[in-house]
Amino acid sequence: MQLQKLHRTSLKRGASKGKTVVSKPSKRQKNDLLAKLSLEVEESDKLHPADRSDTSMPDTESNSYYTNTMLRLGPHNLNLVALKSIEPYLSASELLDIHSHDAQFVCGWLIDEVINGYFWMLEHFNSHVLYIPSTTMLVIERNHSTRRLWEDRGEGINDSTLIIAPWNPTNYHWLLIAIDIQNRNILYLNPLENTNTSSLPPQANQAFTMMTGFLKNKMKIEESEWRLVCPPHILQEDNSSCGVYVCHYAAQLVKNELLTVPASAMLLRKWLQKEIGSCTLDNDNEKN
Repeated sequence: MQLQKLHRTSLKRGASKGKTVVSKPSKRQKNDLLAKLSLEVEESDKLHPADRSDTSMPDTESNSYYTNTMLRLGPHNLNLVALKSIEPYLSASELLDIHSHDAQFVCGWLIDEVINGYFWMLEHFNSHVLYIPSTTMLVIERNHSTRRLWEDRGEGINDSTLIIAPWNPTNYHWLLIAIDIQNRNILYLNPLENTNTSSLPPQANQAFTMMTGFLKNKMKIEESEWRLVCPPHILQEDNSSCGVYVCHYAAQLVKNELLTVPASAMLLRKWLQKEIGSCTLDNDNEKN
């Protein structure tokens, strides 16, 4: 059946035979209809002044709707596109709007600033924790200077016992690198597999080499003091939730809790939304 463009036509009932006749509305009919709709909207606003503001659609044509900062987590600014990346499913129209502002957006794939912002939260509210942003991990990977990292912490870095760092060496999969300073362990966690230390993948060896070099330069700890550990952990069951699981692993390590307690990607996404959404993000708050 061929679809008709009904918004350009009007329907009227045939007087004699009861047939449905499709005809184009006149200009006067269009104007009368628009006037009637406008009047109904005005009357609705008088009766329910708050209803339209609660349900009206935002101006998605405006760049500011998707790109303006909605939440600030330390140095990390989260716009609506970033926050939408936490959600596993989006409507086709919403995806179309988002892609008009960010062509690289993939539904369910956490945008960097969400992960970095959450790691900042873990550092900000836990005095024993230091975090390394994903951008700085790329600097470390290239063996460039990290002199400015943790400048605001001063001598406080000597009191830290745990370093957490999201790492995306391939640009399509997140890993977690965590450093247990007291026990001199470098932890490597891949959401896709539980790594066997007797048969390490190249990325695990790369992570160990670059982090021991970084720690020698930054904290004056010799490379020979460290060992690589691949603790057992729950795995992602889809192809887009690696960033969500990396945030979960980091939180569990900060709280010194098990990494093997089962949790679905959907459950962890809801948890992450709640964590970020309920945070009172005052940079001047004292840490616990």
